[in-house]
Amino acid sequence: MVGFGRVGELLGRLFEQQRVPYVGIDHDADRVSALRAQGMPIYLGNAARPELLHKLALEHAASLVVTMDAPEVARLVVQAARRQYPELRIYVRCRDEQHASDLRAAGATMAVPEMLEAGLLLGSLALKSIRLPEGDVAAAVDAERERRHARFR
Repeated sequence: MVGFGRVGELLGRLFEQQRVPYVGIDHDADRVSALRAQGMPIYLGNAARPELLHKLALEHAASLVVTMDAPEVARLVVQAARRQYPELRIYVRCRDEQHASDLRAAGATMAVPEMLEAGLLLGSLALKSIRLPEGDVAAAVDAERERRHARFR
């Protein structure tokens, strides 16, 4: 996992609860130090550097998850990983649909726009609160997600 801020830490804790092994990379030395003191498998580094990606042995990884908040750096990480590991599944957190489109063009398997997904979840909750059937809510959310993604393909 590359980027161990709010989203990365949340995923790390989720993986630990499920006993899924992972390795985290972050560029913030203080953050890395604090999380390592808690026993988390996180290391300091720049994941856009091919040498670091090679050291991570990504050829054995199920996937690479990029949760960085810096759009340009995230794109560089995706490009570097895709060049070295053409078959690797690369999942990336991004800000919006345009950023998702850019990341898919850079080689991401899937880019998840946080603003879109938060909005869809809130909309889903609101629709359920007025007792719309689950199936109708899911269909409406899926249709809106697809419509928004199609705009940036």
